[in-house]
Amino acid sequence: MPSTTPDARIPRSPAVTWRRLRAQGVPFVVFLLAVGACAWLWTQVGGTVSAVGKVEAQQVDVTSPAAAVVVRLPNQAGGQWSVYEHVHSGDIIAVLEDKQHDPAKEVEVRAPISGTIVGIHCWPGQSLMPGATIVTIAADHGRHLVGYLPEESPVAAKPGMPVTVRPRTGARMAFTSEVEFVANQVEQLPRHQWAASSAPQWGVPVTIKMPSDALLPPGSLVDLQFDLSGER
Repeated sequence: MPSTTPDARIPRSPAVTWRRLRAQGVPFVVFLLAVGACAWLWTQVGGTVSAVGKVEAQQVDVTSPAAAVVVRLPNQAGGQWSVYEHVHSGDIIAVLEDKQHDPAKEVEVRAPISGTIVGIHCWPGQSLMPGATIVTIAADHGRHLVGYLPEESPVAAKPGMPVTVRPRTGARMAFTSEVEFVANQVEQLPRHQWAASSAPQWGVPVTIKMPSDALLPPGSLVDLQFDLSGER
């Protein structure tokens, strides 16, 4: 009868070894992958602050240069200008009769910019004081983006801070810009720029440069990401 010693062990089958690896090793590997994924996400978005911005809608009031009477508001088609008609820089907006001259002198008032008429404030036959508004023109293109860095942001915005801009219309291709000016006060955000909340929000107004290749209509909303870790 063969002898046995206390140290003799029954060989472990490969199936048992594999089950133990799955029970102990796989959860550990998954944990390491989760930690790595969290670290990668933090490097990607942990140093950013999101906000909603708006393309600046520049408006210009065309005013009367003197005390005068409106003779006509002639458009190129021979009629009167109407709201939301497009004008080009240099177009005649109004013909006025300057009563300060004897005899009365007709004065042509021209559009200072190209854009859309968004307001007509007088009609032929009306008398105007010097500086009275004749029409209001909204520019064809915005010069800046205006956003609000959230009041609770851990870092203050500074000129030169990189910003990723994602349009909400068109091809929605993101582009990179930078902070141009930062206000020195906190303001309540306009209602249409509240981000996923029905409660009033507050932030620091920030002006962002408009890249020349960003064809964004004035007044449109964009999503902003301020890169707090990459200030230039």
